[in-house]
Amino acid sequence: MRGPRDTLWVFYTMTVCYHHIFERRIGFDPVGIDDAGNLYATATETPQFAPGLVEHPEHGNDAGLLPVSVSKFVSASSHAPGRAPLYATDHYMCSWWQAADDDENPWLEVNLRSEFTISALRIIWAEPNLDYRSGIVPGPFRYCVETKTGEGSWSVTVDRSDNNQDMLIEYHTFPACQATHARLIVSDCPPGMQVAVVDLSIFGAGNYPPPGKYGVWPRNAE
Repeated sequence: MRGPRDTLWVFYTMTVCYHHIFERRIGFDPVGIDDAGNLYATATETPQFAPGLVEHPEHGNDAGLLPVSVSKFVSASSHAPGRAPLYATDHYMCSWWQAADDDENPWLEVNLRSEFTISALRIIWAEPNLDYRSGIVPGPFRYCVETKTGEGSWSVTVDRSDNNQDMLIEYHTFPACQATHARLIVSDCPPGMQVAVVDLSIFGAGNYPPPGKYGVWPRNAE
């Protein structure tokens, strides 16, 4: 379809097929036309600029942010059998962290292992117990995300404690800040479901010193 500033975009479905064969997620990316008149597009996984912000997004539309939380150390208030915290950062759509049934104050914390400048995050929720026939249906999650640096105090970075919007995949940007840790605190979930997260991704950039001779990073840079 045609978008702002006469750009072209493609929408497509991505197969998950964990719970049933029709389980899908929706993606979209810019489309270009090569010299031979052929349409081309590239599926992306990192944050992209919204349609209309870049004049020719087909030549590059990346926002310059990378996930800095993949496979980092994770802890949680609890977890259900077989649903350990590490599954929330393993970058895999068919695994998830799930809080224990009796956990009244579920939280999930990621140790980034280094200091990063972060400015966006994504949460992909899981929906254990989803059953339309029994009246257990999707709904909004309410939560906040806190960050801190080192041994400093936590500060609220994203506040969705009054959220009334049902979004299976949530993406939020915020003013850039320094962080070594991020923590998701969930205060409410759809009735009948459990708190569960397929993916918690923190997006940012490393705070590295300038590269040394021949463009090589110092050995102590993580």
